[in-house]
Amino acid sequence: MGYWDPLQHAWLEGFSRFCLVPPDAAGQRSVPQNQIEEDGFRLGLWQEAQRQGYRKGLLPRERFEKLESVGMVWEVREILAARLPPRVPPRLPPLPPPHVSRPIFSPPRPPCHR
Repeated sequence: MGYWDPLQHAWLEGFSRFCLVPPDAAGQRSVPQNQIEEDGFRLGLWQEAQRQGYRKGLLPRERFEKLESVGMVWEVREILAARLPPRVPPRLPPLPPPHVSRPIFSPPRPPCHR
């Protein structure tokens, strides 16, 4: 008979709660870092701990694969990029070729008062 591992139990608790988060249209799941469940469980911090473990190479492969299978978003930039409209660069007039000189702008001079 196996022994009860409190760390494994805590991780599974977080994972099961994370799976209850509805996925977005792309099938990805993410919660704000400050999200706290009604019973006080800090799901946002749990999620961030998984991200940090992944970035540091400390997240076990089994956990990574479970999180990946339910649509974990690993980089917050992915979330922001999906929510923001695409950035359209401003349309600027083309620059003249390097060999063409451009006129130098001089501001108008105020009239002389004598």
